[in-house]
Amino acid sequence: MSIALQDVLHKALSGIPPAANVLRSAFLRVYLPGMAVSTPHYMTGFLVFLCFVFWIFFCVLVGLYASSKGRSGISFFVLSLFLTPLIGFIIAAVIQPKLDKVGQLSGTKV
Repeated sequence: MSIALQDVLHKALSGIPPAANVLRSAFLRVYLPGMAVSTPHYMTGFLVFLCFVFWIFFCVLVGLYASSKGRSGISFFVLSLFLTPLIGFIIAAVIQPKLDKVGQLSGTKV
């Protein structure tokens, strides 16, 4: 990207309100990698915390999904915690349900 285009984009994005500063800095990091852009220190901790909360939340959802298929929810939670929730969900979706445990959970015999 040329220096003139970088200057134009930087000037256009400088009028963004402070609440959108995180998005602005992410945009500048991607599209203007040579520019020195930093996320405010108070936002960095919050973003890390938010990512952690969402990671745990999706791991719990994978565990619940696996449990509904008769598999060990705790095992899939731990698997998702270490691999990623997306990979854990894909593995839980691909494996066959244990029909005897699913029948016990629903109250019917299969």
